[in-house]
Amino acid sequence: MLLLSANSEELVNIDNTICGGPPSVIICVQRTLNEIATAANNIHSLTIRIEQNIHQRDPNTLTLQNHIINKLSNINNSLPSSKTHQQFMIMNNIDKSDLIHLMKEQDYAVSFLYKSVDNIRHLQSMSENDEVDDPFDRIQSEQRTDDDHMCRINDNILCVKDEFKEITSKAAYIIQKTLEIEKILNQTKLTDKVFQRIIIERNYTLSSLPPSHYLDDLIRKNNINRKFLVELLAETHNALIYFANNIIGVRLLENNYGQDVDHAFANIQTVLKFEMVCRYRNVMNVFSVPWKSIHEINDRLHFSARMKHLCLSDYYAVRSIVIARHLHEWMQNLTKGINDLETKYLT
Repeated sequence: MLLLSANSEELVNIDNTICGGPPSVIICVQRTLNEIATAANNIHSLTIRIEQNIHQRDPNTLTLQNHIINKLSNINNSLPSSKTHQQFMIMNNIDKSDLIHLMKEQDYAVSFLYKSVDNIRHLQSMSENDEVDDPFDRIQSEQRTDDDHMCRINDNILCVKDEFKEITSKAAYIIQKTLEIEKILNQTKLTDKVFQRIIIERNYTLSSLPPSHYLDDLIRKNNINRKFLVELLAETHNALIYFANNIIGVRLLENNYGQDVDHAFANIQTVLKFEMVCRYRNVMNVFSVPWKSIHEINDRLHFSARMKHLCLSDYYAVRSIVIARHLHEWMQNLTKGINDLETKYLT
């Protein structure tokens, strides 16, 4: 398979380059894709087993099969798109843009299917014994474990203060990127109607933001104890994942403003997940605080129904700026909170 080089228009062989690169590359993409393929094969085997088990329990197989065919026909339009995947199968080579679209499509599809399985398991839990061997549980385990393996935890942290210093540095970087996003979109001469919608939607979405009770209390308190710190770490860790997950939704939208906004969001998402969240987990590990995996935090910003009346470009602009402003404010509060910790935390 051939891909375009990230830094040139030259076609390069994926097998010779995808695991190479400068020393700063810390992950072999090919190995990761192989692991994904292995998990997909495992899920395929489990789905066959599920269907076999159901057929064995239901004596009227023909009636069941007819119901399945009818239901599949009814839900077909609501399934995630596989357009890019289908094109991929018949193409001789792809470029970087094709690969990105394919990965976005598959990321959304996996999330959709995971939540669908979660709904089935919820129904199952109301009618079956917990001791029943649950193949749906194994399917979800292929997509997430108790730890999402997103971070390599450092068990040798000698100075928590240094981790917090790096976190505030990354927060400053994200603040810079949110300003950059808004500047790019403002240069497109957004209408007064769009600016009014941004203000309305920013206020509307406040109720669906992640909680910041402990962060707000920290700013007001003179000192805190270990219990408070533990809750603060968990609250902020979850908020960072919340914003990283919400950025996925923006990046899946049709973007008529060029690649600059998408690149800025991509950089923010990477820093949130692999720099800030992972450093929070290092600190939480020091205090023996458990954390939620990235798959357990599924909350999203809720925009008003009026958004559907906007054209696609305005919809993208409003959603992008609202998320950027919320994230900007969160990073400012997080930085202030961390700066207060040194004088307020009493061991």
